Amino acid sequence: PELLQLNDEFSAKADDLVKLYDAWASAKISRMVQWQILIGCFIGLLGVLLTRQLRQANKAVEQEILDRKQIEQSLREREQQHAQILDSAMDAIITIDQERHITFLNRAAATIFHISAAEAKGLSLQRFLTPRSWQILNQHIQAYHSCLQTEGYIWEQEGFMAQRATGDEFPVEATLSQATISGQTSYTLVLRDLTVRHRMES
Repeated sequence: PELLQLNDEFSAKADDLVKLYDAWASAKISRMVQWQILIGCFIGLLGVLLTRQLRQANKAVEQEILDRKQIEQSLREREQQHAQILDSAMDAIITIDQERHITFLNRAAATIFHISAAEAKGLSLQRFLTPRSWQILNQHIQAYHSCLQTEGYIWEQEGFMAQRATGDEFPVEATLSQATISGQTSYTLVLRDLTVRHRMES
């Protein structure tokens, strides 16, 4: 509709110029002066039309920027909500990237490993597992890569040992899952501290 309106306005202005030209011809104004005036009028008219189009383009860009900011704000709010849900979980939840570096650590994980989420982020998960458990974890990840693992998760019920930042080892029940989003693969490890259970059993 805006383009049609501009075309109508342009046609109306052009008609006015034609009428003006006819009036000048009747008044016997020299052709050179007539053409100079007409060219000036056309240039002025085109300038007005281009200015309007630029304003409309700027409005479209401003709306696109506003929409993008709203989407980004919505994504940040969802991420915060997701983090709050994970922080409320009783089990330790750790997310690692393909290089086994920690990208997320919930509150329960920070508690049992005696390290803050900010300090743990970017560290290798190897620091928080015993050598045997680290080997088991890598075997499971390799199974994902080689498509030998068809289930959505892997459960290690016994024999998995974790290591706190202080160096103390403790038994855990571990569940490993894989997710690929936008071509980026990550792994989520859910750990349950079995220290109290083992103490009660013994």
